[in-house]
Amino acid sequence: MSTAKHINFQFTGRYYTLGEAQTAKSIWVVCHGHGQLAEFFIRKFKSLADAGHYIIAPEGLNKYYLEGYSGRVGAHWMTSNDREIAITNYLNFLDSIANKEMTSNKPISLLGFSQGAATAARWALTTKFDLSKLVLWGGVFPPDMKWDENQKLSSDNTHLVYGKQDEFFKQSIFDDQLTLLSKIGIKPSIHTFDGGHELHEETMLSITRL
Repeated sequence: MSTAKHINFQFTGRYYTLGEAQTAKSIWVVCHGHGQLAEFFIRKFKSLADAGHYIIAPEGLNKYYLEGYSGRVGAHWMTSNDREIAITNYLNFLDSIANKEMTSNKPISLLGFSQGAATAARWALTTKFDLSKLVLWGGVFPPDMKWDENQKLSSDNTHLVYGKQDEFFKQSIFDDQLTLLSKIGIKPSIHTFDGGHELHEETMLSITRL
């Protein structure tokens, strides 16, 4: 019978930044969705950078060809295979980025889109940095959240966003999320827009002003 074993070794991850760190009014860490690359995802936040925010876009550590065996490449955060190790790896990756980039006392916001919402939510509970905003966009809190360890989330800084035509949106799942959050004393701000499973510039900018 075979035995699964794990070993620690040095691994290099990639992330992109946009804007001027020294003069920025705040820092936004943005986690992309399944099959996206940070290089292209971060471009969707140009309006935030133009408004004086510094954007950090980590890239999922797992890469694959989107179709067949060549061509366009995408990244993802994890699968169901060896999931606990994948979660540990990307949490350590996000910690490493934060320790390098967040050398000032600027407000920090965290946004997760689609699959990146679960990534952002998990890191929100483990990071040593205080968050001024957690924005889950087109995604939800994962079912394995360790809420008893939560010290950073509240009604004041938790935001849920979805497009009214989002084909992945399930009202029943969303309602369950609201019920769960209510039980732990969190009433999130809810934002909607006319659109699908996508980011919406005007909505993003309005959240930064809150």
